[in-house]
Amino acid sequence: MADFQTLQRQFAAYLRQPDQAPLPRGCDAGRMRHYHQLFFNNFDGVLDAAFIQLRISFPEEDWERLVRTFFQTVPQHSPFLADVPARFVEYLEEQHLVPVTEGQMELSAYELACFELKSDQDHPLPAGLIQPTAWESVRPVLNPASLFFESVFPVHDPEWNPRSSERVPTFLVLVRDSEGRVQTHALSPASARLLMLLIEHPTLRVAEIVTMLADEIHQPEAVLMPHIVEQLKQWQEEEVLLGAH
Repeated sequence: MADFQTLQRQFAAYLRQPDQAPLPRGCDAGRMRHYHQLFFNNFDGVLDAAFIQLRISFPEEDWERLVRTFFQTVPQHSPFLADVPARFVEYLEEQHLVPVTEGQMELSAYELACFELKSDQDHPLPAGLIQPTAWESVRPVLNPASLFFESVFPVHDPEWNPRSSERVPTFLVLVRDSEGRVQTHALSPASARLLMLLIEHPTLRVAEIVTMLADEIHQPEAVLMPHIVEQLKQWQEEEVLLGAH
């Protein structure tokens, strides 16, 4: 068993760095280099798919250096390539080879959230859902394939430069729609707070949520209610809400 484990370690070391690691005993050098390139291309392809805007924000040589060093030096404890992007975000914070701005780190977190939401398993629909006509007395049911995301940068804007230090507080809700695509919707601070209340208090009726929000912002409930109902209807159209109980 010890000999087999030694061979495994040698095999993995050669796949990571064929120019530095010794060729494992009994292995063909040409075939091993082919395996190395195959494994590296798989890693690179997963990162390309997960971090489209992040990659664009780096000079090509810096990105290639990051990915290759990540592949060569960072242990992967999961057999699933889908887990690689999360470990890459951790690596970006740890490494000192290439300067990474705060905006690029925020962008990496946003794109990772989108990637993981898209890759997540499907959730069964809750039982007993209704499509309400009178929202005040119901309990809204959030889509489990949705996620609230807060950033100090407009990470969802493709025109934003992640290397800029200009801050724009940003509130987003990400949702995987019925077609399997991840949609990003920007929220106002008030809508973000409403969504947080729905997340924190899933058993409360809309009328109770409105009472809480009215107390926080010192507005009459009667004034808030129609605006909140319109927001809930919009979220239902966007599949942020599945319905209500």
